Amino acid sequence: MALSVADDAAAVVAVCKEHGTVADSYTNAENHLQIICIRSVVQAVADAVLAVCKERKLTDAKLYTSHWA
Repeated sequence: MALSVADDAAAVVAVCKEHGTVADSYTNAENHLQIICIRSVVQAVADAVLAVCKERKLTDAKLYTSHWA
């Protein structure tokens, strides 16, 4: 059974919540990408999110990007 984009987003949001960080997920209607907004990110959370994305092969597929404000 293949995982869906929603499953990937849920995994990222869950790891953020485990670290006490607020994260919201929504689908961009224009290109159907799952967008996750994470607030108050510290390095530990960023590392955990990257680990989940690597585990799910999102980095290999070029489906994970990070933008810092």
